[in-house]
Parts: sequence; structure tokens; C-alpha cells
Amino acid sequence: MKRVIKSFSVLFLATLFLAACSNDDNGNDNGLEGTEVAVGVYKGYVGYSKNGERIENLQGTVEVTREGNIYDFDFSNDIPDLEDIAMKAEGNILINRDKTIKGVLKIVQNENKLIIDYKSAGERWDAQAVK
Repeated sequence: MKRVIKSFSVLFLATLFLAACSNDDNGNDNGLEGTEVAVGVYKGYVGYSKNGERIENLQGTVEVTREGNIYDFDFSNDIPDLEDIAMKAEGNILINRDKTIKGVLKIVQNENKLIIDYKSAGERWDAQAVK
């Protein structure tokens, strides 16, 4: 009987210990805690230009996905996607500021707004959309 009680006690303590440790994984998250709200589908104006050609849609979409602090922006209307964009939290705003790229990607979390004005290698993406 003592052996059964001891086995259950060890099992209970191990379960309690593992459950307590799982919260450690929800820590700082590279300064982006609470940013899952930024992930989702935004609807509104989307645009893209390259070599003098322009694609625009007032009712386009941008789907934002995230892995860690790396974001992907999947555009509608045959607009090329933006992938592997590192974002940083500044207050309630997620922002990308890359010195080698001219432009800003910004997600205002409280207002569920997505604002994109991004230029790279002769291409330009822009968006003003809401969730």
C-alpha cells in the first residue's frame, strides 16, 4: 500500500512540476508579448507597383501570420507577398525599421489597423486596412 501511495505522490508532484514550468514559455517573447492580436486578415486598400505598373484594390486583403518576431504579409489581387519581416514592439505598435529598406510596416494593435508603405529593390507595397 505504501508503494502505491508513494507512486501516486511522485506522479502528482511530477505533473505539478511540469504544469508549473509550462508558463515559463510564455515570457517576454522578444518584446512582442500580446501581439497575437496583430495576426489575422485585414481588409481595405492594398497597392503594389514595379517598373511603372501598378496594382490597386480598395477592397483587398492582407493576411498577417507570425512565427516568433518574424511576420509574413500575404496580399490579395496577385500582389507579391512580403515574407520574413522582423517586427519590433514600440508601445501598442508593431513596427519594422530596416535601414537597408526604405519604408515602414506598422500594425497599430489597439485600433486593429495595418499601415504599409514599404519599398525594396524598385518595388513598393502599400496598404491601409483594418481587421
